Amino acid sequence: MIIISEPQCWDFEHSRVNASVVHTALLAFRDSQVLFLGEPGHAARVRELLGEQAPEEASRVEWRDLVIPGRQESGPGRLWREWNAIRSTLRSASRLHASLVLLTSATEIGLLLLKIQLAVSRPSAPVLAVMHGGLASIVPGAPRKRWASLRGLHLVFRLPHPRQLRYVALGESILSSLREIHPVAARHTVAIGIPFSWTVHALPPELSRSPSPVRFGYFGVSGGRGKGFDRFVQLADEIGGEFPEARFVMVGHLSTGADRMRFGTARWDFPGSPLTQAEYAQRAREVTYAVSVTDPYVYRVGASTSFLDALSSVKPGIYLRNAYLEECFARMGDIGYLCDTLDDVRDCIRSVLRDFPVARYREQCRTILTMRHIFEPATISARFRAIVEEVGRSL
Repeated sequence: MIIISEPQCWDFEHSRVNASVVHTALLAFRDSQVLFLGEPGHAARVRELLGEQAPEEASRVEWRDLVIPGRQESGPGRLWREWNAIRSTLRSASRLHASLVLLTSATEIGLLLLKIQLAVSRPSAPVLAVMHGGLASIVPGAPRKRWASLRGLHLVFRLPHPRQLRYVALGESILSSLREIHPVAARHTVAIGIPFSWTVHALPPELSRSPSPVRFGYFGVSGGRGKGFDRFVQLADEIGGEFPEARFVMVGHLSTGADRMRFGTARWDFPGSPLTQAEYAQRAREVTYAVSVTDPYVYRVGASTSFLDALSSVKPGIYLRNAYLEECFARMGDIGYLCDTLDDVRDCIRSVLRDFPVARYREQCRTILTMRHIFEPATISARFRAIVEEVGRSL
């Protein structure tokens, strides 16, 4: 029995990634059953996607609801729900004699509570905890809260480490950066690529001609440190004045009230509320290039599901260089443009608007279709199994 728990995400959040994580575990351990614990709406979406990806393997999964904190909840109520979500996960593992516990995400306080409970319960099975954007808080120079060294990941990494626990970094480049920033944490961290399944499986039909208009798409939501949405809007306003025929769109939504106030009246198409799956897919289909100008310093320790969404839609990208994207380009080949500076991104967008590179664009799309298998569950499952077995041997 494998326990996979999602103690943080609601509804559609990371649902495609989590469905692919479950699929990876099922392929890695073909004789095992999986119990997935999650918020009811999220679990339903993961279940639906897994049924589409892997209908035969999906029969080995049981689904149970998990009470998790509300998106905006704070204070003692949030702390209590996070504690109970972790406790419910570990109790299920103990009751079912699980051979593996996998947390597909966790907040900083969630990881702290996990370490506390592991110190008390001491389960014999390996416990893997996936680290997402929260790692950015330990990057030198990152904004720090009061008493930062005594809270958040700074505190998590200072506490004694349970021998059965491993943190999961979603890429070798992230683990490499973590070794530089926090060697102690890196000693307890393993690297696994983000598993992902695709929505588009053929080349777009319009590749034989220059698209009109050319659409540049920001994939994802607006909020979050270092995501670069304000930079994207700045590019849109500057270049849109020079090239009125260009379009800048958002494949996602404005995720905070402040962003809705600031950008909701912009000339560009920025939805103010979450899209349906059909709306998201339609917008992704209409994009010509994905554009990402995330803060490369912050994203030394961050992977990008938005990048994978662009690959899923077979869209080449115009990207501001960071370590994670460098790793992906090195492994995949020509899947777009990797720019050193924001000025280079601006010049690249202008260049494709002046003279659209039809032949190269077509080859970039073909390369994406050929090489994105490196993120598929069938590819990642062997590495996943090897890591679990290695942790198990150390117990």
